[in-house]
Amino acid sequence: PFYHSIYSLSKSDPFDIGYYGTGPGKIVAFNKPGIVDIHCHIHVFMHATILVVDGPYAVAKSGRYEIDDLPSGTYTLHFWNGGDKITARRVTITGATNVNT
Repeated sequence: PFYHSIYSLSKSDPFDIGYYGTGPGKIVAFNKPGIVDIHCHIHVFMHATILVVDGPYAVAKSGRYEIDDLPSGTYTLHFWNGGDKITARRVTITGATNVNT
């Protein structure tokens, strides 16, 4: 029964879907990897954070990240711990390897 106005000023995918009431929702596609903070103009307590990734490996299990069956090679791991910062670390995988963060 309430109107909403959802928007984001995030650098990677800014948007503003305008005011809308009940009925079908609105769809926003995120085309760039990054952190998207979402707010409502009307309800200041409403907030969401979406981490958009561009690879096939992105999982979280019980607060730990695990990537199974990763082929050997050199990769860049990106870590997000909340806020607006993503850190990166290069790792080389040879066979079964655990990477501690």
